[in-house]
Amino acid sequence: MGVGGPRRQAVVARLLMDRRAVVAADVLADAVWDGAPPEAGNANLHVLVSKLRRALGEAGAGRGEVLRTVPPGYVLAVGENACDIGRFEAFRRAGVEAAAAGAHERAAEAFAAALAQWRGEAFASVRGIGWFDERARVLGDSRGETRSALVDARLAVGRWGEVVPDLLELLQDDPYAERHWARLILAQAASGRTAAALDSCRRMREAFAVELGVEPGAALVELERRVRAGTVSPGAVPGLRTTIGTGSAQARRGRVRRLPDGAVFPVGRRGLRIGRAPDNDLVLGSEDVSRYHAEILFSRVGPVIRDRGSLNLTRVRGGDLPRGATELLGHGDEIEICGATFVFEVDPPGR
Repeated sequence: MGVGGPRRQAVVARLLMDRRAVVAADVLADAVWDGAPPEAGNANLHVLVSKLRRALGEAGAGRGEVLRTVPPGYVLAVGENACDIGRFEAFRRAGVEAAAAGAHERAAEAFAAALAQWRGEAFASVRGIGWFDERARVLGDSRGETRSALVDARLAVGRWGEVVPDLLELLQDDPYAERHWARLILAQAASGRTAAALDSCRRMREAFAVELGVEPGAALVELERRVRAGTVSPGAVPGLRTTIGTGSAQARRGRVRRLPDGAVFPVGRRGLRIGRAPDNDLVLGSEDVSRYHAEILFSRVGPVIRDRGSLNLTRVRGGDLPRGATELLGHGDEIEICGATFVFEVDPPGR
């Protein structure tokens, strides 16, 4: 069913994210108009809702039964099975429960069914609006985690060849994830594709050494040695897999210090999100700053800063960070975002 232009699509998308719950009119207007609703925002919102009800009625869904007015806002009364996000979340939960119970075939089926609900990128028709951009990122992360869980479930039952395409896609999104590299190399070696496994070892080393200037972790180095020695077998995979990611400990906490006033913003295990939108961890008021501009995270190879598709780029150590790119951070590195300057600092061990 067509619902009309981007504003009406935004209303439906926002209500779907809290389906069967009341979304206050001001909260809905803030999302639809990207944090700057017009003075007559509620009246304009009422017009949009009226047009949506008319479209629902023409589609046989009932004018006031699905999209209801419930003070202080609106409710979209749809079941979990009536929308793709609901089906995705339900199948994903079923997969997690099955995997926890050791039913890996059933888990693989559930995770595959969850991923089948995706038809392109989340909120593609309303991208560029801050609220939806952030939720699209969160849903994209959930999609990636589900793809990774599907790989684990298939590996657990020895379906080595099936996981290779999924792992290659996961590595396109996150080329420095040691866990993805390990599972790819293991799957290729265990299925008898030694040459492909060795080529993956070479590409893995290039990704770490050439692009990041670091060596892969000890578990990956040991895995490469076993591939070259021909001692990787399906029976050896589960035991070896548990070692991935257990390399030398890295700093997991830090802070950014704003110059010149010295204000400190902690970077915890969940990272630090930076931007103009009020739900960031570090909010910058300049209109030149994107609503979701950049974030600082911790990876196995150390702290990194990632641009989140900003319009005006982030500068790190005096150079521009390309849009969407990731850069390693070191203690004392200077970060500049639209005239605001910060210094990144790593907390001492044990702090």
